[in-house]
Amino acid sequence: MTRWGIPLLVAFAFAGLPAALAPTPPAALAHPEPGDVDGDGVRDEVDNCAQVKNADQTDADGDGLGDRCDEDADGDGVPNSIPRLGGPDNCPLAANADQADEDGDGFGDLCDIDTDLDGVQDPLDNCPAIHNPDQADYDFDRTGDVCDPDDDDDGEFDAVDNCPLVYNYDQVDRDGDGLGAACDPDDTPPAGPPPPPPPAGSAPPDLAAPTVRIAMPRKLRLRELGRSIAVKVRCSEQCTLRAELRVKRRKVAAGRAALGGRGTTYVFMRKLRRLRPARATLRLTGADAAGNVAKATRRISLRR
Repeated sequence: MTRWGIPLLVAFAFAGLPAALAPTPPAALAHPEPGDVDGDGVRDEVDNCAQVKNADQTDADGDGLGDRCDEDADGDGVPNSIPRLGGPDNCPLAANADQADEDGDGFGDLCDIDTDLDGVQDPLDNCPAIHNPDQADYDFDRTGDVCDPDDDDDGEFDAVDNCPLVYNYDQVDRDGDGLGAACDPDDTPPAGPPPPPPPAGSAPPDLAAPTVRIAMPRKLRLRELGRSIAVKVRCSEQCTLRAELRVKRRKVAAGRAALGGRGTTYVFMRKLRRLRPARATLRLTGADAAGNVAKATRRISLRR
């Protein structure tokens, strides 16, 4: 058995259909619900056609075998193959061994009725109890869309399927809008949440570096220097300052200072080594309370 019924019966049932309309039965259900092999919403242990979709569970002759998988659904001795899709019985769901058909329309007198008044005789109606004159059957499973619990036959029932008319057994929904990626024209994942606003009354973050300036002569006389050099520095805000004096890449003096607010201070570069006349480079680094760094450089001429 396959989910479409006994193979020989399937072949007989579709023999009279045009090639374009005859569906190709899948080898197996791609995404079966647990305990419901045919995906019709009825659990296997109580399903009277466990491998053929028949949500209505109709059993015309009461033999325990559902009409959709019963070779003689009405038990009148005239085989009907798959109900409603051909076979010699002109009333496949009503016992009429005589096959009487007074008007010769192909429907036996006993079943020549249209229960739901949709213009389609019950033996050929894919939803005989629900009005559906268009007989729409999206997945070609012989159960009309209006009475089919899984219209796209992907194993997810329409009530919870995020693309009820597009086969998408994985139910992927990248943007989380409830519409599956297979039928969502814009399934782009949403951008991350915006950063939280700063607390009310708080100042914006400080991203600007301070302004530091060196205010000292460009020429120094060695005989006037003691064991340190005082570097006059101006800073535009609270600063931590560091100064270095280098001669030919060799550090000859260094010092640090802190300025509590905008203004001027002195950085004393101590431990001054014995120097000779030369050209030196003074490098100054200032950092504010937020960690923003500014640098300044000055060429110094050391003379006798």
